[in-house]
Amino acid sequence: MVETAKSADPRRHKPIKITWNGLIGTLTIDGEFWGAVEWSEKRQAWCIEDAEGRCLRHHAHIHAEDKGKASAVALAKAMIRDGWLPSPQIIAPLGARLFWS
Repeated sequence: MVETAKSADPRRHKPIKITWNGLIGTLTIDGEFWGAVEWSEKRQAWCIEDAEGRCLRHHAHIHAEDKGKASAVALAKAMIRDGWLPSPQIIAPLGARLFWS
């Protein structure tokens, strides 16, 4: 399930800031946490997490993964822009398990 009114959420078109703390980059829009890009040592890949902190590559539902840091960040930002990465307001009330099942 992908957010259907993706263009109706004007936040998706605002600047996306990434802040790094070691190998975890948090993605925020206007200070609100939308997701993260995190290095998985086990998988030797960059994983993209939703606002609930679930790297869906490590669960049964593959969200996205990329081996290059810059391309993983670009992919995460594109996923926010196109609506593939759910907004915090969509994912939190439903819970990631329900949203992605």
